[in-house]
Amino acid sequence: MAFPALALSMVRGKTGLFFLSVFQFDGVTPQNLSGATLYFHAAVNGFSLTKSSPASGITIQNSSGGTNCATLQIEPSDTANVSAGLETLQMPCELVMQVGGEDYALNEGTLTITPNVGTP
Repeated sequence: MAFPALALSMVRGKTGLFFLSVFQFDGVTPQNLSGATLYFHAAVNGFSLTKSSPASGITIQNSSGGTNCATLQIEPSDTANVSAGLETLQMPCELVMQVGGEDYALNEGTLTITPNVGTP
C-alpha cells in the first residue's frame, strides 16, 4: 500500500475517536465512497471488534474520499471484554471498502488498547 499503515491507540473503557483517510492505491487520488460501505476489523486471542458505516461506528463525512473523510468511533463498551489487568493488548487491524459485493483492502496496521488507569 502506498500510504502509512494504521497505528491506532486507545485506552480501555474510554472512547476512541479516529479520523480515516481513504485514497486509491496510488495514495494520492481520493477514493470515491459513494455507494460504498467501510468496515474496520481488529482481532487477537478471542477478542474481536468490527465497526462499519453508515451507522455502526464509522461515519463517512465526505463521500468524495481523501484526507479525514470518515470517522471511526470505538465506544467504551467495545473494549469491556478486554482483560481488566495491566496488560496492553495489541492486535492487527484492517480497513476494508465494500462496493457491489466486492471487498477492497484499503489499509492495515495495529490497534493498541492500553489499560485504563483512572477516571474520568
